[in-house]
Amino acid sequence: MRGGQDESVYALGAAPPGAAHRTGAGSGARGPAPRVVTHRVAAPSSKVKMHVDSSQVESCLNPVRGVRDAQRRAGIKPTDHARQNALAVKERSRLNALSRLSQQEDRQQQADVAPRRARTGPAPRAGAGGALGAAAAAWRGAGAAAAAVPSSAGGPPHQQLRAAAQCQGGCGAGPAAPRDFVEENRLAAAAARHAAKAEARRDAGVPFTQKREYGQVPAYLVERKLQMAQEEAAREAARQAALIPAGMRVMPEEERTETLALLERNRGEVEAALAAMPIVVETAGMRRRKDELERRLAEVAEATRVFSRKQVLVRL
Repeated sequence: MRGGQDESVYALGAAPPGAAHRTGAGSGARGPAPRVVTHRVAAPSSKVKMHVDSSQVESCLNPVRGVRDAQRRAGIKPTDHARQNALAVKERSRLNALSRLSQQEDRQQQADVAPRRARTGPAPRAGAGGALGAAAAAWRGAGAAAAAVPSSAGGPPHQQLRAAAQCQGGCGAGPAAPRDFVEENRLAAAAARHAAKAEARRDAGVPFTQKREYGQVPAYLVERKLQMAQEEAAREAARQAALIPAGMRVMPEEERTETLALLERNRGEVEAALAAMPIVVETAGMRRRKDELERRLAEVAEATRVFSRKQVLVRL
């Protein structure tokens, strides 16, 4: 109320009653026109997409837990690294066993061939003449002169023949005659050929089931299997490397075990600190301390679960 009259919104900008008389203006003068105030209100806009997207709520209630969870949700089957590691270890063990078997067979063959060649002599044929007859005579002469040959002359047949040829003129019976190296080489080659033929004739009458090589895998097949297994292992390693996301790497086994040991020590320390707290927690500081220890214990448990996997991917 102003001056006993009701106040109106249309008289907000008008002069108060009696102002014309106070200013000395004429009785017929009127005040300024009333001012009308307009307010601009924005028109309702369309709803924001994120406000009506249910995936926002779903991501809060069920967040993505790692790369493997994201792959499962995308319909991709995560790689079973533990199974692949077990298969790789099994394959490597098989390759090592094949390699050891191949080396053992090679050593056994070398050990069997050397003594047999040393004690095998050529079988001279009756009536053989020419170079073969000379080789047989030289072989028989080598057996007669074996007692006079020094111990250093023992060895392959061609070395024994050379030693026998040197002693044919009588060892120590005077100045030695000039050595005929051409004749010695010819006799040694003939003796070696006869030794190989004699061994072949001896094995000719033996059934193949009783031969030393019967039932054994040839060395070239073992080598080929090893080569194929190595190539397959290289291809598998390349496929596994292609599955690793960009910017990630596989944590080495030594680093993973060290991290697990550190987490185990941290868990023991946190549990000891929780056990040392009183049963009844009254003060605000003690409650904060207990909440912090429980949070750390949960983090350690989650980290232990992650690093307990056979293959752990970390950022570069």
